[in-house]
Amino acid sequence: MHAAHVAQKLEAERKMADVAVAAMNAKPDRVGVQRTGCSALMDLARGAAGAQAVVDGGGVAAVVAAMGL
Repeated sequence: MHAAHVAQKLEAERKMADVAVAAMNAKPDRVGVQRTGCSALMDLARGAAGAQAVVDGGGVAAVVAAMGL
C-alpha cells in the first residue's frame, strides 16, 4: 500500500469514529443510535489504525456511556 493511500484510510477511519461518537453524544437516550454507534465503532476497532481512531475519537467513553442505558 502506498503511503498516501494509508494516510487517506487513516483519515477516513478517524472521521467515521468522530461521526459515530458525535451521533452517540447527540442522542444519549436513543437506544437505536447507541446500538448503531457501538456497532460502527466495533467494526472500526477490528484493525489497529481503526482501534486507535476509536480511542482518539472518544469511542471508549461513548460505548461505556451507552452501556448505562
